[in-house]
Amino acid sequence: MSKVAERLHENSKRVRENEKRVAAQLAFVERLQASGKNTRSAEEALEVMRSLLCDLYRARVLLRRQAAGADARNGAMLRISTAAKRRPTTRAS
Repeated sequence: MSKVAERLHENSKRVRENEKRVAAQLAFVERLQASGKNTRSAEEALEVMRSLLCDLYRARVLLRRQAAGADARNGAMLRISTAAKRRPTTRAS
């Protein structure tokens, strides 16, 4: 697995974990609201978690672009090397 693919895999794992945390925190806020308790600090924590999750989403987009770019470059190199094999090797003088 390439380094970009490894980083993308790790990022996806972190995204899934953080999505679960955000869902749990949201449920906690809803329980506090239902019981009539102050939710300010829980909501602030939720916003921080959402911000971190957005950062992970942005990083994933960049990693996917890097992976796609690497794939495109590899494909282009393959096309170039294939085309080079087809060229005549004689030169006109």
